[in-house]
Amino acid sequence: MKNFILKKIFLFVIIAGLSAFAYAATPSAGDLDNIKFVPENPGANTTVSAQLISYTFDANRATIAWIIKGKVEGTGKNFSFTTGDIGSETILTVSVITADEKTLSKTFTFRAVEADLLWETSTYAPPQYKGKTLASPQSEIKVTAIPHGMKISDTKLIYEWKLNDKNIPASSGAGKNSLKFYMPETGAETVAVTVSMPDEKTKAVNYMIIKVNEPKILFYEEKPLEGPQYQKELGNAFDLLESELSLRAEPYFFSRKALPILSYEWRMNDKKIETPQKPNVFNLTAPRGQKGTSIINLALENLKNILERASKTIQINFSVQ
Repeated sequence: MKNFILKKIFLFVIIAGLSAFAYAATPSAGDLDNIKFVPENPGANTTVSAQLISYTFDANRATIAWIIKGKVEGTGKNFSFTTGDIGSETILTVSVITADEKTLSKTFTFRAVEADLLWETSTYAPPQYKGKTLASPQSEIKVTAIPHGMKISDTKLIYEWKLNDKNIPASSGAGKNSLKFYMPETGAETVAVTVSMPDEKTKAVNYMIIKVNEPKILFYEEKPLEGPQYQKELGNAFDLLESELSLRAEPYFFSRKALPILSYEWRMNDKKIETPQKPNVFNLTAPRGQKGTSIINLALENLKNILERASKTIQINFSVQ
């Protein structure tokens, strides 16, 4: 009698276990959550690849249809489509009939949104410089995210910032569309942002790499009445055709805050000379009736940041009658 009871209990456990297994393996619409989209957060006019991965039914034996705007655009486990313009929506429905004739369906909505990243730094370049001022060692950087296609106020959007793949919670949150940080001594920084609607269903992702650049010195001729001749950088050599030259040095990509405290060290033919009253302008007078060259060197250094330094040498050729 005891053995009979044990057999009944054992049989019940087996049957219960099989029932639980069968229940867990029953396909449901939730199984379509395993569809893999690449990229996950596409922008405008972007090709998206989709792959259906199933753990509860045999996708190879199922009938799978991919439907956009009521039209079957593809069949099978794999499918690709292209999103529309900024702000538009692509509504994709996946319809599945399994081998045992169970019907599953799920709809996905892709809003074409993007986020541009713009960065600026506090380094110096003369006003006539038309390029972008570059980041130098330990310079301050500000990165701003500009979302497109999200039809709500920027102050309600959620910004999640990362620096070198590390979350920056203090700079993340609703309306926090910018990130400030300081560059390292060398190398580069990778900045990433995810901008999302409050429901987190619509997201735009972007990243950028900002490199550290060495500050540099460029020489220009400065004329008494016309001022600096920024249209022509003098390079490494200059032929002096007049008796005098005002050589102007511009400290590109040094910190703007450091400009008043930059240390100027001028040398001519390897001899240190007294710093001019206007420290970035060196006046040279060529001896009359002689031909020759003078080697002019300038070393610049930020007294509060020894990593901000630069040196420049120019050869002045003169032949004044």
